[in-house]
Amino acid sequence: KHRIATGKKNQNFGIEAGIKLPTAEQGLGSGKSDFTVNGIYSLDFASDWRLDANASATKLGTTDIGAGSVSYLWAMALSKELGSWTLAGEISGTHQSGLPNSTQWLAAASYVVHPRIVLDAGFSVIQQTHGDGHTLFFGATWLADKLF
Repeated sequence: KHRIATGKKNQNFGIEAGIKLPTAEQGLGSGKSDFTVNGIYSLDFASDWRLDANASATKLGTTDIGAGSVSYLWAMALSKELGSWTLAGEISGTHQSGLPNSTQWLAAASYVVHPRIVLDAGFSVIQQTHGDGHTLFFGATWLADKLF
């Protein structure tokens, strides 16, 4: 990741590059490397609001017949801090030539139990040409001590 200074304290921009290496046993994963570039933009405004936007392109090492070799993803999230609570909404989508596009809507909430413990829960709906899907999720994050 690389943060690009904007000169404004409430704005952040970054670029992230990644590689997925074929480390799984045969039958798991694609068996090929994928390369991703992701752009990230964050804006803090009106005291406790945050807007995050992401756009990425992934060059796939292998694809199904008729599918493009580059997969695109976009996401836009809006969140609001309310004391120990944070509420968030997000819309995201994907595009890969030769395949149906998808769009996902997400709503989530998190609660800071302790500065090192956060609980979260949410709901998402994905819309695709071949049918919709729904997900309900719960999680917890525990920040461990410094390892190094």
